[in-house]
Amino acid sequence: MTWTSDATYGTCTPEGSEGTCDPPLELQSYPECDVNFSSYGGVVEPARALSPDKSFFLGGSYKIPTATFEYGRLGTQLDMYTGQTTVVIDSYGSPDPPSLARRAAHALARLIAPKLAGTSGARLRALAVDPHGCHQLTSK
Repeated sequence: MTWTSDATYGTCTPEGSEGTCDPPLELQSYPECDVNFSSYGGVVEPARALSPDKSFFLGGSYKIPTATFEYGRLGTQLDMYTGQTTVVIDSYGSPDPPSLARRAAHALARLIAPKLAGTSGARLRALAVDPHGCHQLTSK
């Protein structure tokens, strides 16, 4: 059984005849086996593929590898790879989608990072590019 979750934050004003809109911030979580960095390329990539030009470690003491996907003024998607769960942060419709997504990622990292004690950032990065890697991380 696979558990996923989805939560939206903020309000938006529906426009057009469809009457729909994107909320400013949406958080989704998936098992890292199902959605990870290698999911986007369709091939297993080495850990170096999740390099600083495609990703970053969240600032401070947080070691969670995070990939960013920019869509210009349309929005930003950040994927945080925690070894077992991929947290996807979508930011659309806000005046500054990249800033809103990064603030959400840093807030989540402060909650997630203590649970990852004993797991190196390099190990998390390697798991993020291995479609079978999430089964290799054991909780302490």
